[in-house]
Amino acid sequence: MKLTFKVCMLITKFYPVLGGVEYQALKLARCMVQRDIPVTVVTRNYNGSPTFESIDGIQVYRTPLLGKSISKASISYLSLGMAWLIQHHGSYDILHCHQITAPVTLGVLAKKLFKGKKVIAKVTSSGQLSEAAAIERLPFSKLRKQLLRSVDTFVSINPKIGEELRYIGINQERIVNIPNGVDIPLECAYQPIIKQKYRALLGLDYQNIVLFVGRLCAEKNLDILLHAWKQTTQKHPNAHLLILGEGGAFRNVEAEIRQLAIDLQLSDTVHFLGRINDVNSYLLAGDIFALPSSTEGMSNALLEAMAAGNGIVASNIPGNAQLISDGINGLLVPPGGVASLSLALNRLLENSALTATLGKAAKQSAIENFSIDSVADRYIKLYTELLAVNGLW
Repeated sequence: MKLTFKVCMLITKFYPVLGGVEYQALKLARCMVQRDIPVTVVTRNYNGSPTFESIDGIQVYRTPLLGKSISKASISYLSLGMAWLIQHHGSYDILHCHQITAPVTLGVLAKKLFKGKKVIAKVTSSGQLSEAAAIERLPFSKLRKQLLRSVDTFVSINPKIGEELRYIGINQERIVNIPNGVDIPLECAYQPIIKQKYRALLGLDYQNIVLFVGRLCAEKNLDILLHAWKQTTQKHPNAHLLILGEGGAFRNVEAEIRQLAIDLQLSDTVHFLGRINDVNSYLLAGDIFALPSSTEGMSNALLEAMAAGNGIVASNIPGNAQLISDGINGLLVPPGGVASLSLALNRLLENSALTATLGKAAKQSAIENFSIDSVADRYIKLYTELLAVNGLW
């Protein structure tokens, strides 16, 4: 059966701006287009990109910014985005909102204007950076909550998000759980021949490689990682920690972390590589992936490390525990614990067989539960069910 509905994704930032939310939106939109489902993205123009552009078949409209302040950026997105939605109301059936602030406002207003439109809101963060909790703090909180009542379905990517949505009055029957998705590479980091291949390609002549991938921001607990690494290298002086990523615009701690590495005398074994486009090659070259965050929605980097088949050491927080079962497909450690993190790293560095076993299980988990194709299938099922309620499809 040919699918005939059309999707409009509403998101405040989009490619070439790529954080976790934007990365997932791009991957999902690509999957939809590959299935001949038309996708349009309405976003803000932060970096002088074209106002209209086609990216891999995704039609992208970027609203010009009318000023540099956050309030002016919001006003321009809402007003110009709404104008586009009105003018092109025949080009979408589903309004897929990524995050529940400005995108939901646009989606709900369009739904109220045009009969039959359905609104989905994907909620991407919990804990310290909770989107649901932010609704309580933001201006016009009561109005925002009222708008949320018109959302047809909320997508939660981890159990904590569901709890936080229920706390602000969203009924459980309006919440579905759909995880983030990941591309699954054919090669596996736990295979020595593959590992050596990528180390040669990247010029990495190290005995053992531990990787961190992500923004260098406060919630990633990189200070904990460096203090744990100081202890780890006392037993494993030939191990090297590669840090892939940069500080970014929010909660940037890159300068402090670089200085901490110097203060701890770790410059010989800690390598800051900055932003890397081909992260997968580094994952396939590595032994262990470490993610000591204090909060995560669902980490793209962790999913990619699982898909590559790395041994995983991650903090035991809801977003990570949804992906990793301790001792089955990785190791979970208490968030903020230096000694426990070092102990887990040492355990894997000392036992390559265990690292490989966990890596194999992690990859199998990614294949079975988190492939981007299976995630796209779940969204398509959700879209069709929503549209079928009123006989719209």
